[in-house]
Amino acid sequence: MKHEEQQGRHYRQCVKEAKLVGLVWLCGLIYCTIVFACFGYPSDEERLTEPSLTFGMPSWVFWGLFFPWFVQIGVAVWFALRVIKDDEPVQEEEPQA
Repeated sequence: MKHEEQQGRHYRQCVKEAKLVGLVWLCGLIYCTIVFACFGYPSDEERLTEPSLTFGMPSWVFWGLFFPWFVQIGVAVWFALRVIKDDEPVQEEEPQA
C-alpha cells in the first residue's frame, strides 16, 4: 500500500506543477497576442510616422516579445528553485513468499 501512496503523491505533485506551467504559458500567450494585436498593426496614418523605439527596436516588439520572455525566464527560475519538489524515489516492496 505504501508504494501506491507514494505514486499517488508523485502524480498529484506532477499535476500541480504542470497546471502552473500551463497557466504561465497561457498568460504569456494572451499578453503577447494582445500587445501584438493592439500595437503591431498600426493604422495607415501611424505607419507614415517613425515608430517609437525601445532599446533600438520598435516598442511593440520589445514589450510584446522580449519583456514577456524575460518575465517567463524569471518565473521559470523561481519555479525551479522554490516550487518543484524532489521526492524520494519510489522504492519497490519486496515480494512476500
